[in-house]
Amino acid sequence: MNFRPGTGTALDSAITSAYLQGEPVLFYYWSPTAIMGKFKLIQLEEPAYNEACWKELSSANGKRDQACAFPSVDVAYGVNSTFASEAPEIIEILEKATFPLEDVNGSLAYMVDNKVDAATAAAEFLKTKSDVWGKWVSDEARGKIEASLK
Repeated sequence: MNFRPGTGTALDSAITSAYLQGEPVLFYYWSPTAIMGKFKLIQLEEPAYNEACWKELSSANGKRDQACAFPSVDVAYGVNSTFASEAPEIIEILEKATFPLEDVNGSLAYMVDNKVDAATAAAEFLKTKSDVWGKWVSDEARGKIEASLK
């Protein structure tokens, strides 16, 4: 069936329904999102990103005779200069902090499934993903964070 949902909520519902019923489903989706963290999905391989190909595909008058993946997008933290000068210890952490996409998707799914806010999801991330965030902070800070979560 070719389904055109019209809304993100309808698309999520269609994917969830098919997945939970064990039906085969093929869809195109973006990330990070809760739906990508909720289910064990298999990403199909696309031809690698190619700048010339992408220019053709994304141009209104471009040719559509080849395919390539979307370009990767780098995410950067942004802070104002006052914050940066007043909180150098946080800037030091942000310079090390990277969030694996799988963990971001998982945190979003946790929020949706448990109907919790970002602060609750962040606490859960700190409780369950010390292997990720523990590399960003000193051993002393890690110990204090872990103690505060008990």
